[in-house]
Amino acid sequence: MSASPAFASTPRTGLAAITAANTARDGSGTLVDLLTGVTAGTRVDRVVFKSTGQPANSVILVWYFDGTTNWLYDEIVISGTPAAGSTTAAAYRIERKYEDLVLAGSTHKLRVTATVVPTSGQINAEAFGGDLT
Repeated sequence: MSASPAFASTPRTGLAAITAANTARDGSGTLVDLLTGVTAGTRVDRVVFKSTGQPANSVILVWYFDGTTNWLYDEIVISGTPAAGSTTAAAYRIERKYEDLVLAGSTHKLRVTATVVPTSGQINAEAFGGDLT
């Protein structure tokens, strides 16, 4: 145990594009790396998903990779309508906040997948947090 508390001292942002489907819920298949931790740990405060086109009805799966195994951490339902750039309705932007998500080392990663291939475009994923010291 540390003699002093750890605080996020360096802001971190992870960016990834989800362009393929993966319906597996066992950690297999194509997983997209969103953010990799550092040795002291990386806190993840929130993740945002935004489509650049027509994403289709889908579930975004958020995975925690501990260096060996992918663990299903969260599931986020998205609607396939309306399309980004629509002149009649705003496209979706989904934000999920986390209070307890820490990538505990440099081999730990946050990964994402979607269960259905986007009809057009891609789903952009962004992670926001900070490296611990």
